[in-house]
Amino acid sequence: MAEALVDRPDAELFRAVETDLRDAAHDLATAAQQVAADGRKKGAIPDPASSVPTANPTPASTPTARAAF
Repeated sequence: MAEALVDRPDAELFRAVETDLRDAAHDLATAAQQVAADGRKKGAIPDPASSVPTANPTPASTPTARAAF
């Protein structure tokens, strides 16, 4: 982009160069959005999630001991 601005005469800076730079910026933004969208597509997870072992059963409750007074 900088080279395009440096290489053009002053009379052309706000005409063709402006539209060329805008088009280049739009193309860059489109490419970046496409890469991001490709990364979020459904089924993009490489491996299925691992299963979690089941929890141990809850122990039976017992009455609490009486405190000695």
